[in-house]
Amino acid sequence: MELFRSLLFVPGNRSDMLEKASTADTDILVPDMEDSVPDNEKSNARSLISEKLDILSGKNQSIIPRVNALDTGLTFDDIRAVVSSNTYGISVGKIESSWDISEVSKILSQVETEKSVEIGSTKIIAWIESASAIVNVNTIASASDRMLGIAFGGEDFTNDMGIQRTDTGIEILYPRSVVAVAAKAAGRAVPCTPRCGICSRSKAAASRHKQHKQRNQRNQHNWGGPWVLVCLLYTSPSPRDGLLSRMPSSA
Repeated sequence: MELFRSLLFVPGNRSDMLEKASTADTDILVPDMEDSVPDNEKSNARSLISEKLDILSGKNQSIIPRVNALDTGLTFDDIRAVVSSNTYGISVGKIESSWDISEVSKILSQVETEKSVEIGSTKIIAWIESASAIVNVNTIASASDRMLGIAFGGEDFTNDMGIQRTDTGIEILYPRSVVAVAAKAAGRAVPCTPRCGICSRSKAAASRHKQHKQRNQRNQHNWGGPWVLVCLLYTSPSPRDGLLSRMPSSA
């Protein structure tokens, strides 16, 4: 099982952020085409990430772009744009079942063939973000040899359940635990769920995130501002140095 110390998510429609992120000290860089990118910027994000793959991989980071979920109709074009010899894998949001993993794997195989990339070399991190996904998480975790890890998305899960997030996080203790157990049993990595109120460097940063989120919701945009680079995923200690998890440099 591969262990990663840190994942850095960057909005794929922001050229300046992508270029700055390429110099960050992080194990995995995740150029994002999903939640941090407004709907009218999806195509732009796809093009920018594709153009900058060589730059993004310049520090020997593992590049794992996050593509849009299967039910959006954008997944195939997203994958076709980012699969390359510089792409370690893809991160896929809102996976519901092992069938979803099978479909994503089929798309990957088709695109790998088109681009002369070794078949099966592109890994998958699946996001578990709904009640259905929690019920199916064991079969999701073992659905493909491509599976690198499964990650729990607390915000979308609580939205799916119709419950509120709290400071204690007690409402996501059970699903987070279920995902961790399923990942361990299948030999997959399990990144920690983002939690902006905890991950932020200060209460002021958390307050700014809340205000930015509320403003974007009023404007009917997907979340995608400077807070994305404060709310980072960090995971298990690195096998390279055995140090405790640490937050990577923000872009």
